Amino acid sequence: SMQSIFAIGELLVILTGGIDLSLGSLVAFSGMLLAAVMTKLVDGGMGVPEATFVGILVVLIFSGGLGLLHATLVHHLKLPPFV
Repeated sequence: SMQSIFAIGELLVILTGGIDLSLGSLVAFSGMLLAAVMTKLVDGGMGVPEATFVGILVVLIFSGGLGLLHATLVHHLKLPPFV
């Protein structure tokens, strides 16, 4: 189901004319960030369910910010989205 979500997002990007390959690297980075955040939180004494919730929030905020930054660079600076 995760691949379907990513595929739908990528389909929307392709249909709008901007072929964006940064999604794969952002997914990989988000997974590593989630693992790092959860490791720090669990090692710090937080329970696994709470660490999972906080880790997912951190990753969603950070990944959303990176996506917004990329979209801003493509739109305002006219950089090619094919990066």
